[in-house]
Amino acid sequence: MVLNEKGNKVTNYVLGPYIEGDVISLTCIATGGLPIPKVTWWQENALLDDSSENLSNNTVRNILHMEKLQRKHFHTILTCQASNNDFVAPISTSMRLDLNYKTSSIVAVQGNVAKLPCDITPSFSADKIHIVIWFKEDNEGRLMKPIYTFDSRDNSVLEQGKHWSDELILGDRAYFRFYEDPAKLTINNVLLKDEGFYNCRVDFKQSPTRNSRLNLTVIVPPSSVMVLNEKGNKVTNYVLGPYIEGDVISLTCIATGGLPIPKVTWWQENALLDDSSENLSNNTVRNILHMEKLQRKHFHTILTCQASNNDFVAPISTSMRLDLNLPPLTANLVGEEFPVSAGKLYQLQCEIVGSQPLVKITWWKGHVNVVDAHEKNSDDGNVTISTLTFMPTAEDEGKYVSCNAENPTIPNSALVSGRKLTVLHSPLLTLNLGKNLNNKIKEGSDIYFDCNIKANPWVYKISWKHNDKMLNSNTAKGVIINNQSLVLQNVRRDKTGSYLCVANNEEGEGESNSIHLEIEYSPTCRSKKPAIHEATLNETLEIKCELDASPKEFEFIWTFNNSAGFQQYLSLHRNASAVIYTIKSENDYGTLFCKGINPIGDQEEPCMINVLPRSKLDVLINCTISTESNQSLNVVCTHRLDPDRKHSFIAEVYEFGTDNLLRNLTSTKSSFIIYGLNPGLQIEIKIYIMTEAGSSKAIHLNAVIPRWENLAASPLNFSITPTLAITVSIVVVLVLLSIGLLAITRYRLCKRRKMETNYNEENSLKTKIDDNDVDGDTNTFTIKEEMNPDVVPLATNIKLPNSRSTFQQQPYKSYIHLKDVDDIQVERPLLHPQYINPHPKLVHYNANRMPPYIRAMHPRFAPAGTMPVVHEDQGYSMDAFRPLLTNRISRMPMVALPTQQLTATQL
Repeated sequence: MVLNEKGNKVTNYVLGPYIEGDVISLTCIATGGLPIPKVTWWQENALLDDSSENLSNNTVRNILHMEKLQRKHFHTILTCQASNNDFVAPISTSMRLDLNYKTSSIVAVQGNVAKLPCDITPSFSADKIHIVIWFKEDNEGRLMKPIYTFDSRDNSVLEQGKHWSDELILGDRAYFRFYEDPAKLTINNVLLKDEGFYNCRVDFKQSPTRNSRLNLTVIVPPSSVMVLNEKGNKVTNYVLGPYIEGDVISLTCIATGGLPIPKVTWWQENALLDDSSENLSNNTVRNILHMEKLQRKHFHTILTCQASNNDFVAPISTSMRLDLNLPPLTANLVGEEFPVSAGKLYQLQCEIVGSQPLVKITWWKGHVNVVDAHEKNSDDGNVTISTLTFMPTAEDEGKYVSCNAENPTIPNSALVSGRKLTVLHSPLLTLNLGKNLNNKIKEGSDIYFDCNIKANPWVYKISWKHNDKMLNSNTAKGVIINNQSLVLQNVRRDKTGSYLCVANNEEGEGESNSIHLEIEYSPTCRSKKPAIHEATLNETLEIKCELDASPKEFEFIWTFNNSAGFQQYLSLHRNASAVIYTIKSENDYGTLFCKGINPIGDQEEPCMINVLPRSKLDVLINCTISTESNQSLNVVCTHRLDPDRKHSFIAEVYEFGTDNLLRNLTSTKSSFIIYGLNPGLQIEIKIYIMTEAGSSKAIHLNAVIPRWENLAASPLNFSITPTLAITVSIVVVLVLLSIGLLAITRYRLCKRRKMETNYNEENSLKTKIDDNDVDGDTNTFTIKEEMNPDVVPLATNIKLPNSRSTFQQQPYKSYIHLKDVDDIQVERPLLHPQYINPHPKLVHYNANRMPPYIRAMHPRFAPAGTMPVVHEDQGYSMDAFRPLLTNRISRMPMVALPTQQLTATQL
């Protein structure tokens, strides 16, 4: 027999019903039996309690205590057994524990996911789930037909169970997640119609069926919120205002929709400002926010209106920025005050703090607006720095430079910051002529100047200039300087020119304006010496009368006087500064006089121009051309000059056959080097002498610049071998022996020269080679007069025209001051005899004085029409050539003339 906690006998084999959390106490009593039986409590197949006790009257009892019944105890089977042997089955009684479990509340937000839990854990591990059925109650609490099932009766594992859902109620939005703990029926995109009570029934293979009940509540969030300003207008662009400091604002936030009814609140940043919402009709809620006396701290603050009716999803809200127009708080020039120098660039910075929106900044220098400024704003826009770049001038001294900061949206909000400029500058000077004076002064007058100075700091030096030259005080010469004043006494014409004053201070130097002073005087001759003009009979001269005067408004008087005492007044040329004068007879030679008259007066002494017969001196005799180097020529002329005159030599270089002037050279010597001419260019050179009496007759020369690209010697490539080294050693020994022999020979020659000296001095020869005397038929040439300088050709390979032979030549150099031809150092150019057509202007006449390897040999050693050039060390004797020469030319200088205009002849 089983008694419940109230002592009542349990009937119908049902315990309860109890509810979750209850504590129960069940007593099982067994009567009779020998020996005394043992009483035990079992839950399903599990032993719960075996602590039985013996009572009187041959009875035994066992009291079972179960605390805090749980959902898992629902419909569990409790059994009481009594047994005193192992031979027969114990007697027992079983009963079902009935449990009324609590209804679980589930909340889901419309549109989200609802998760309905269901305990599907079997009472013992050997059991398994057959089927899970979900029901939804109707409005009267009655179960409807199943809306979802999970059937695993035909499968050994749950993963193979079959899912089914009602298409009308759940469609494909639901799924039973049996693998979660606890298992859940998830409903996606929850709708308001999904709200209600749900039952989950779980049937096991062995355990009793288990039921659970859930209440699903679906929350519908508010649909929208809207903010109205104090004028009832909807706030757009999420910006409130702009307002100004001290304004009072009233903002209304209205929320629409939502189940349950939402609550509307106002927030500033993260701080709650107002939660006093009120419900209105048409399913709306509102909250009115009042803010009095807006302050600078409210600038750009974020105000948010929220509407919420649950804690599961974020509230819907709208935020806006509170915009304020604020005046600038401060405006300050940055940096210390300091003097500035004129003409240098400086920067002034003005810092403005606190203006919203951005401040308008203007710069002023005195009453003039300055625009050369740029601005930079801080990231938050609260600070603006304006930088003015300016170059002060002396006129800015003492001016007030300032920056003006103003918020154009707020009247009377301007702030000004500035400072007075101290400008250091170099002196500024203004030169003035004394009162009652102008810049045209007659000789003998007194003049004074005033120099006005503006400078900071003041000047430490004042000076005066006349025609850019420093002017010093000299009372004896009538120049008196007294600081800022200049006095010129009894001025003469040399005082004509520009005057200015100069002052210096620590900032630099300043110059005044220039005043040009014109000293007026009567005409005088420009040259103190009489002019000379030379002319031949019937030659026409243009004779100029060159005068100095101020003003230059002349009248001219011309007269003529010759050696015969004839004087003539040339009235025809009274107003002319030049006359055309023709020498028709000897009587026309004489002296011309010219005299000028201007408004100041007549010329005191006339100018003299002597007209003389043209001199037979100052002539060019001959000019020669030699090649100096690639692209240049050397021109040397002989001449006859008048030693009492100054001379200039002029060379004009033209492209041949044209008037194209290539060079115009002037020299005090009768030689020129003409540079920069292109190889192969044919030119014409005009050379003449220029004196004060005119120019001489010109000499014309023609030349062609040689091409040098084929004249360079080819480099030798060789390597040093033992055989070559031995050979070189032998050659060195032979050279040393030759030098000894050469010294002996030189000694003998010196003795012979002394014997010939007296005779040679009496018969010195003057030579001049005349092209017209060359006669190819007679194989002779004539030596007329020595007009050319002594030159020696340096070694360079040159090929003669119409010849296959070559000889060695380089540009000519003068050796006129050498004592002996043997002093000339000439590099040995040839390694074997070469035959050339002898050119009379390339022949060395003093063969005794020539280096051995360029001596001309006797014609018998050469083919007809040629002359061999043979090395003496090859066995040829100089005695073979001596009959051709005489002792009369033993001291004659060597002559080598260019070949440009000459033809070769036989010796």
